[in-house]
Amino acid sequence: MYDGEEDRFKIVYSTDDDATIRDISRYRNEIKIVMVEVDTAAGIGMLVLKYLKRREGFAKIPVIAIVETHRDADIAKELQADAIIGSDEPDAKFREMIDSLIK
Repeated sequence: MYDGEEDRFKIVYSTDDDATIRDISRYRNEIKIVMVEVDTAAGIGMLVLKYLKRREGFAKIPVIAIVETHRDADIAKELQADAIIGSDEPDAKFREMIDSLIK
């Protein structure tokens, strides 16, 4: 995290798709952006993307999919992630992407 950003936003971590959906539902009125790891081999992230993009109350929340493979990126794109980024990208790229989506 960059200096001063702890006042700009709070991060809520979830351990699996069910917990993520529960947390998003709980904090939906406060959420500005969601970053979700999409890993098809481990079976994580797809349910969250489907849930958010298919429900009217959540569909406008920008979602960044964090991926490691081209297959994961293709799945994230198919599930309508607003942006896709590789997990190995530098922090500056993450920050740039977040800034562009929450304006």
